[in-house]
Amino acid sequence: MLYVSCFMLSATLCQMQKKTIQYLSIAFFVLLIIWGFYALFYYLGVPYHGLVLLDRPVFDKLADFCKPDEFFCRGIRSFWPFVENSIKRAAPFLWYAIISIAVFSAWVVFTAFKTGSLRLKWTLRPWHFAALFLAMLWLLFTVLSGVSSGNGQPPRRLVEPLPQVYQNVGEEGLKTLRDNLDDLEKRGCLVPEGQFDNGARSYLIKRTCIQKSFFTRVLPLFAFVMFIIFEFLIAGRMVLKRLKFPEAGLLAEAAVSAAMGACVLIAVLWTMAVASLHVPFLKLYSAPAGWALMAGVLIVGARHAAYWIRQFIFAGRPVDRLWRDPAILLGWLLVTYLALNFLSVVRPFPIGWDDLGSYLNRPRLMVSYGHFIFSMAPFFWEYLTSLGFLLFGYASHFGVSSAMMINWSAGLMAAISVFVFANHFLGSGKGILAALIYYTLPMVGHFSFADMKIENAVFTMSAMSAFC
Repeated sequence: MLYVSCFMLSATLCQMQKKTIQYLSIAFFVLLIIWGFYALFYYLGVPYHGLVLLDRPVFDKLADFCKPDEFFCRGIRSFWPFVENSIKRAAPFLWYAIISIAVFSAWVVFTAFKTGSLRLKWTLRPWHFAALFLAMLWLLFTVLSGVSSGNGQPPRRLVEPLPQVYQNVGEEGLKTLRDNLDDLEKRGCLVPEGQFDNGARSYLIKRTCIQKSFFTRVLPLFAFVMFIIFEFLIAGRMVLKRLKFPEAGLLAEAAVSAAMGACVLIAVLWTMAVASLHVPFLKLYSAPAGWALMAGVLIVGARHAAYWIRQFIFAGRPVDRLWRDPAILLGWLLVTYLALNFLSVVRPFPIGWDDLGSYLNRPRLMVSYGHFIFSMAPFFWEYLTSLGFLLFGYASHFGVSSAMMINWSAGLMAAISVFVFANHFLGSGKGILAALIYYTLPMVGHFSFADMKIENAVFTMSAMSAFC
């Protein structure tokens, strides 16, 4: 009788425990939703954010209902205008989404006819990611270069650089714009469109020239980023093998190797800069020395280079997912945002004060001096940034762009770090949402296309240290 009573009591407690867990889970989910909306409304209510996220007439009208410091009030009233404005501003991406859906649908239909199932089965290899990123990069580039913006102005339009057009641009800026116009005209890339009332002539850039620029401006930077990451992987694996790092899977090994390789190159570049200061005639911080370092990593780590090439081409992982699996959509969003930020960085000049004053300026100054400078005393990520200036010249457009791309790659490494961390400890395929949430955080995204700061690099090193 006592046994039966204990059994019934245990069953009752077990049932109560399950209900408690269900109730707490529901309550936690509801509280997260409430907290999320509160944080969103508060964020929208900050006047500085409203200036960016809302149309100016809507932003000015908020003063009739809410005081400037009533953030929650302003956020609630600006929510729907924010949604409408976001949809309107996202209009140029409509064709990108349509084409992506069409390609994916064709793949699903082909798979259904071939296998008789709507499950997508394939062997995923590392080079597939690089090819997918490059394809999405080209598609974004093509669509954005051909779709008119919200003001109806085609992005291919180029206006003659006259003082009455560019009123806040100095003589040097006007000369640069004029040189660019003359170069395009010389190459036959301009189609006369007409003339404005102020006398400035208007041109349209030929689509063929725009496509050529993808192969002359975008593709070389993509190849450079791949090369730098390859150098990281080689240098990092050399060290990890010496440390007898335990086996943790290919993805984890690649992420840790890249982070470790970045640390190794920072230390080597720091040493070269200090040596150049004390022994100037060696000129160790110069383009020949920089290229010798890159070649040295390939030669010394030839065995590891061959390993990574084999893994990049042949390593595969079987994937079996239903066509409507959320991971497919999340992966598409993450790669799209990475590609969009990449295109935003394809520019020959920084656009942030911190870039101009510190994060790009100090490595550029160090390369121009040819030796160590005291503001670069610690082992900064900016030593890697300086590779762009060191290899291609601190006065060249490609040198500046490649330096900024090295800082963009820190955001890529940070997103991969989040994915690896969650994928390793939470289970296979569980990290894609975490990586997307991290990379779409406002400040993280800002550091990946506007101010090319080093916070993503600091996060990568911290995450990989915790992972190890």
